[in-house]
Amino acid sequence: MQQQQMKLAIFGATGHTGKYILRAALDAGHKITVLVRDKAKVAAMPGLTVLEGDALNPEDVLKTVEGQDAVISAISEGPDIRKKTQSTALANIVKAMEQHGVQRLICMGAIGILQFNAGELVRDQPFYPELYRPLSFEHSAVFKMLQTTRLKWTQVCPPTILAADADGRFVVRADYPPNEKMEVNAGNIASFMMQELLRNEFVGKRAGINNA
Repeated sequence: MQQQQMKLAIFGATGHTGKYILRAALDAGHKITVLVRDKAKVAAMPGLTVLEGDALNPEDVLKTVEGQDAVISAISEGPDIRKKTQSTALANIVKAMEQHGVQRLICMGAIGILQFNAGELVRDQPFYPELYRPLSFEHSAVFKMLQTTRLKWTQVCPPTILAADADGRFVVRADYPPNEKMEVNAGNIASFMMQELLRNEFVGKRAGINNA
């Protein structure tokens, strides 16, 4: 199925996963606008507009989202969440999307906020690393915020992300981890996001994704 070309705003495009998302989006023929703190970190490419600013600044986000068909956020802060970067940035993104009438949002979470069973999350289990528990609560804050919006959102929730290209061997499941593997290629996350923009199979859901 041919990918529909879109105008996409990508936040976090210079990060661990964001670099793969940006490349996949450009390869799919989308017209991309990215917001980065340092324009020198992003090479000039056809179809790419680079804005310099900060996702924690509502005005910078508002400018980036204007005129887009969809938004992808790969923003994350790592285990140190003193700035609450993800939840603050996503709040700015949601407000900007609502103001500009942009409906489709795909953003990052992590496996900890997926269901382990009907009553417990993955992060509630003894095997979940204590180091990442505070970050998981940041992801939960984003999830709860998304549930209050009318946006067509998907929160992608991977386990350990490998710095590896897409190989097409990944599985996805709504709200639960799709298998017991605890890793996924960053390129596979990017491939899934491009598919999800076209298929809209996980709208309003957490999408667990692992390597197959």
